[in-house]
Amino acid sequence: MKSVIEMMKSGRNDEAERVESTLPETDMEAAESTEGEPEEIVEAPETEETPEEPVERPYTLRSLKDRDLFPLLKILRKIGLKEFKDAFNHLVVGESDENVQSVQGVGAAVMLDIAGTIVEHIGAAEDDLYSLYSDMSGIPADAIREMEFGTLPLMILDSFSEAKNTSFFKVLSRLL
Repeated sequence: MKSVIEMMKSGRNDEAERVESTLPETDMEAAESTEGEPEEIVEAPETEETPEEPVERPYTLRSLKDRDLFPLLKILRKIGLKEFKDAFNHLVVGESDENVQSVQGVGAAVMLDIAGTIVEHIGAAEDDLYSLYSDMSGIPADAIREMEFGTLPLMILDSFSEAKNTSFFKVLSRLL
């Protein structure tokens, strides 16, 4: 069988093209034939993230009521509300002083100050926290103390993140 090149030299282009179309394409020819053509991008299939299973809550909290105002203020005072004010003053100073870190950096420092204050003083409000959440859940304070680790912080998070308590916290923030 004559090579395709020999057929082309002898003027038999039609036969050469027919033979060439039946031959397997080499890697080099494949690369040359795709020059100038947009490359097809194949994306990896997205892996489905397994949704986090909701944490089982062995309690139901009622909405905050006016009677919860004074226990909450007492807890906030014990946790160090005055020190929160000092931390926010650092934020205001940081916004106006060009030599200080960026506002984001100062904001992060303020959040660390607040977290440190809470951790430092939360033990002083322990009985008040258990009493408040006992009242809100209908579970005796001693039973809450014996629940699985993390239940009380979950209760606190739930009470602050509940949409039904938003108006309560808006009013409370105006008082502070």
